[in-house]
Formats: sequence, C-alpha cells, structure tokens
Amino acid sequence: MKEKMYKKLSLVFGVCDLATGVALMLCPSFVMTILMTEVAAESLVYIRYIGVFVFAVGFAYFLPYLPVKGRKVDVWSVWNITALVRCFVAAFVLLQVVISILPTAWLLVAVVDGSIASAQFVLLRKMPPESL
Repeated sequence: MKEKMYKKLSLVFGVCDLATGVALMLCPSFVMTILMTEVAAESLVYIRYIGVFVFAVGFAYFLPYLPVKGRKVDVWSVWNITALVRCFVAAFVLLQVVISILPTAWLLVAVVDGSIASAQFVLLRKMPPESL
C-alpha cells in the first residue's frame, strides 16, 4: 500500500519538474512572466540551461520504474538525492531573495522546493530503504 503512495508521489513530483523543465527550455520568457521577472533576451539561454537541470530532476523520479536490465534504481535513493537537490535550490533562491538579487516572486520556487523536500524527508523516515 505504501509503495503505491510513493509511486504516485514520484509521478506527481516527476511530472511537475518535467513540465517545468520543458517550459523553461522551450518558452523561458513565458515562465519568467509568470514569476514576474524580466530577463534580457541574451540571458534566456541561461534560463533554458536551468530548464535542463529541472527536467533532469523530474526524470530522476521515474528511474525506479524504468526497465533496466541487470539492476534497479531504488525509490529511497532517488528521493534522498532529489530532496537534497531541492534543499539546495530552496536555500539558494531564498538567500538570493533576501539579499535582493532575485525578486520576491521567486519565493514561490523556494517554498515549493523546500516543501517537497521536507515532505520527502519526512516520508523517507517513515519508510526504511529496504521496503522501497
């Protein structure tokens, strides 16, 4: 039963990051408009570059469910790594907002990543690695 919950949450987290990553890669100006941030045209390539990393984090959630001959990636490891990445992102973005490098609209990124990371860490404590 709990394994199904982890699988569903992995699907939700993964799809959200995959979609965000694709949006950042294909239409970064639109995403920046949502975040109420103006970005110079020559800087959009860097937003696209960030999109690749967001996409990669989203893809990581699917690794335990992809058929790989001879080995299996476990949910516990993926969740630990993605939660850690999200913690770094949340802390970095929060710091950038506090020191006025990024506008306050970016707090949405810090809150979402920090919340998902916290939820993952809490759920991981309730489920030992060998059961996932």
